[in-house]
Amino acid sequence: MRRHDKPLPKLPEVPEVPDRPASSPAPCVLGPYSIEVITPMVGGGARSRLPDPVSVVRPQSVRGHLRFWWRVTEGAKYDTVAEMRKAEAAIFGSTTGASVIGIRVSEVAVGIPLSNGIPKYAAFPFRGTQNATSVPQAPVIFYSKVSFRLELVFVSQQLDVSNGVVGSLKNALRAWVNFGGIGARTRRGFGALHCDSLAFQSEEDVFGWLGQFGPANLSKRSIDLAAAKDFCRFINFDCPEGVEPVFNAWASAVTDLQMFRQGGGIGRRVGTPAKPGRSLWPEAEAIRNLVCDTQSLLREQIEIGEKVTNKVTGRKEWTSTGGHHVKESWPGLGPMPPVFLPRAAFGLPITIEIRDERIAGADNHIKAVLHAGCLFEQQNKKVGKELGDRLASPLIIRPIKLGGEAVAMYLALNSPTPDGVWVKPSKSKNDLKEPRFVSWDSVVNAKLHQYQTNGRLREESPMNGRSTSGDAIEAFIAFLDESIQS
Repeated sequence: MRRHDKPLPKLPEVPEVPDRPASSPAPCVLGPYSIEVITPMVGGGARSRLPDPVSVVRPQSVRGHLRFWWRVTEGAKYDTVAEMRKAEAAIFGSTTGASVIGIRVSEVAVGIPLSNGIPKYAAFPFRGTQNATSVPQAPVIFYSKVSFRLELVFVSQQLDVSNGVVGSLKNALRAWVNFGGIGARTRRGFGALHCDSLAFQSEEDVFGWLGQFGPANLSKRSIDLAAAKDFCRFINFDCPEGVEPVFNAWASAVTDLQMFRQGGGIGRRVGTPAKPGRSLWPEAEAIRNLVCDTQSLLREQIEIGEKVTNKVTGRKEWTSTGGHHVKESWPGLGPMPPVFLPRAAFGLPITIEIRDERIAGADNHIKAVLHAGCLFEQQNKKVGKELGDRLASPLIIRPIKLGGEAVAMYLALNSPTPDGVWVKPSKSKNDLKEPRFVSWDSVVNAKLHQYQTNGRLREESPMNGRSTSGDAIEAFIAFLDESIQS
């Protein structure tokens, strides 16, 4: 084997090992907070009404709740919407920048499925559907005994502690835990939260905390939390033996709202269990008027009857009783009363169905759906499914633990209102030939304080003596005060 005496190639110089970089600063952490869900939780997953298959408490959901309550507690500090959005994006992120906050959820107790003991009035949207005119939906699943551990983590280098970011996040977190919830329908008490380290000790503690927030500067854009203390009530109900105090407070609070909206002698005339009395609210009459207006009909063409089972075919068919709707002024502001929809103040959408009444020749009950609307939609005549939006109820009803004792809490947020309300035909009904837009004056109006018929006052309005401005939520708070005093 021949040997080659060629020199070896020169190896490149190996650079010196650099110095060890300085260790990154320890992240700033708020928490940990041990949080329990004290009322049944529904939904909370990526799909509506369904829990997340991996974790019933998702960090994305927590971030969304904190973002909302940050606007509630901090939004009034900014002079313009642009300033508020800039500050919000600096904390929670935007399409152009990442959030400086990490949401860490751990030690999640999934809880147990629950079907009994839930206030039916609060769970009304979750009851499921079985009729032939819509896609059947099974009732949703509620979970109780859910708990989790929460930490807010962010890098100190990206945070200017002096600008109050930490304090603003603590305020948002405390507001969410005590006034909000997790999952769906939290403003009616589902998914209510409790954390010992964030809880209030008394009513005075709550009012004092709310009072630190200044009046809102953002006209129609911010929620005035300081004013909310004037519309916040707590009631300590007697708890029967063997009943969970939290559930008792929740059920009692929901019953108060049900009585004001639909109770005999308050929300409707006294009737019987089989046939409740006529509603004292004007929405049904407003829908009748709109139906007649869109179809160029007289009120006498609204027939009264019922659906009975045909003994031969077994199908339910409409049978007229031979009567027509009485042309009564209700709430009596002329032969053709204007459209008044005061219960829209409690949140939208609302479905109104007037059973046992129909347009002559039709085979359906009268039915309509109310959605929040804006002048842009009305002026540009958007049609179909594009019309209208949801309006989160400004009224929060839920149990809260004050000093460890469960009480019912009612909190009305002074939140912005839409321009008006869209009254739309329901998907399966054709009584309204076209959607109609009515201004917000139809929801809050001093004329609703007392009804008149032929110039004679009738003291049947649920707002009579409770709200001279004709505001349903203001009247409800006054109704609660009557209960507290009695």
